[in-house]
Amino acid sequence: MRFSIAPPQSEDLSNPSRTIQSYWTETAPPERPGAPLEGDVETEVAIIGGGYTGLACALTLARDHGVQATVLEAGDIGWGASGRNGGIVSIDCTQLSLREKQRRVGEAETIRFYASQAEAVVNLRALIAEEGIACDASGASVLEVASSPRGYEEMAQQVSYYTQKLGLRARRLSRDALREESFESPYAFGALECAPAFSVHPLKLVLGIAAAAVRGGAVLHPNSAVRSWRREGRRHLLETDRGTVRARFVALATNGFPPTRLQPSVTSRALPVLSNIIVTRPLSDEQREAHGWRDHRPMYDDRNLLRYFRMLPDGRFLLGARGDVWGTETGAKAMRQALLRDLEAMFPAWADVPITHFWRGPICATLSRAPSIGRSQDDPTVLFAFGYHGTGVNSATWCGAALARLIAEGDDGEEGIPSLYRGRPPRVPFPGLKPYLVGAGLLWRGLRDRLGF
Repeated sequence: MRFSIAPPQSEDLSNPSRTIQSYWTETAPPERPGAPLEGDVETEVAIIGGGYTGLACALTLARDHGVQATVLEAGDIGWGASGRNGGIVSIDCTQLSLREKQRRVGEAETIRFYASQAEAVVNLRALIAEEGIACDASGASVLEVASSPRGYEEMAQQVSYYTQKLGLRARRLSRDALREESFESPYAFGALECAPAFSVHPLKLVLGIAAAAVRGGAVLHPNSAVRSWRREGRRHLLETDRGTVRARFVALATNGFPPTRLQPSVTSRALPVLSNIIVTRPLSDEQREAHGWRDHRPMYDDRNLLRYFRMLPDGRFLLGARGDVWGTETGAKAMRQALLRDLEAMFPAWADVPITHFWRGPICATLSRAPSIGRSQDDPTVLFAFGYHGTGVNSATWCGAALARLIAEGDDGEEGIPSLYRGRPPRVPFPGLKPYLVGAGLLWRGLRDRLGF
């Protein structure tokens, strides 16, 4: 069991004054760009949220369109999921199967969606190179590991569709082939390799995008939470503790940290889901050889309640998984133990390797099980992008750039957005039910894994 239904207590993972200690914060440069807002400023676009979405939006507006962009972030730049995630840059930011996508938007739009996801990976790699972002980018593909013989057989159809319909590079690796070129594990029955994909140090990446945005002309204000928001004529007035911003447009880019008091017509549609990560101390050559490990590609498994993992550049092993719904200290301890059990089951020879880091935080899901880019129905000068379902490193940067084009180009900016992204997902009926909805979803996924469907 990966979560419990209990009253919320203790830690607040959405409190920006709370420092989140992680392997990434220990190994990233200590400097953080920008300064808290002081006084009153005017701008064309105010962006709430200083993660991948908001920074990519600001960068694209300022550098590519010459539009004034001001970012307001409640914590440090990259404090949220953009600086906490597993650093896997891969394809598909939905929780929809291929058939579900085809039923919802048709095959042509499904193909457009996957093309946008591949484009996002390629564009991000190009941005890293162009801006000289030192974020430990490595690899050129991702492995989806089959956790059962049935899962391996089902991958044959995926490979066929990826290569013939989507134009992606994909292949299946048998259990023997996986053992030969990657690793050996009692739980791995083969894998599907897909490209393009790669891995990064996520906090170094978000700080690098922030620096690029500043060079492009954007203004960043960390530790500047928006306390109130109202219209004054044709302008929006956003108030922080020590200043105000007047803007023609406002872009909401808060993803798994929705400020529901500010724009409930949008933010009430976000479902935060906790993801948890452990990192080991560096493994010795003998320990890596015990499982034949010779791979630096990022990986995840094919379970409904998936696990994601990879070897870090300094030889540490990272393992993450969804779980817990309340964010309590009790839940944190339970999730840490659950990840240790997963590590032992997946890689028995590493069961006694010390864990040096454990942290967690929310990703953002939606009831539509797909991301969302668009304008508020109440006010077309309010725009949003959110809901990346744990695959936000490439998806959020792509959506942030798409959001910028929507602002700068008006209706013309919509043409490049596949229909799967468009529109608002359903509203969560009662905010207090969010943990129970998430808990029910986790239970259902865990049950499907146990029953094998």
